[in-house]
Amino acid sequence: MIHHDSGLLYELARELIGGRMSSIASQLQLERSKELPDRSRIEQLKAQTLALYLERESLRSDCEAMVRETIARYARCSAQELDDILGAPTILISTQGTDRSPDLE
Repeated sequence: MIHHDSGLLYELARELIGGRMSSIASQLQLERSKELPDRSRIEQLKAQTLALYLERESLRSDCEAMVRETIARYARCSAQELDDILGAPTILISTQGTDRSPDLE
């Protein structure tokens, strides 16, 4: 069942993928700036970026399960990146076992 906030969830999923793409772009820039860049690492990061782009473009606003799975996956990635930057654990609100996201109601 699609809830009234499905558009918001869809946009959140797209933004989370975009955030992951930005993180990879930063890693790519860092690798390219090295005196001896690792070409295989650069190709790996470019492949990840393309895969994320394709995933974001294939995301469907009318498929709530796909949208929620995407949010769950990339919210964890974003939280881990924040942990790395801040040096402290990031708290995520679990939506497991619920049919709606508690922080969006």
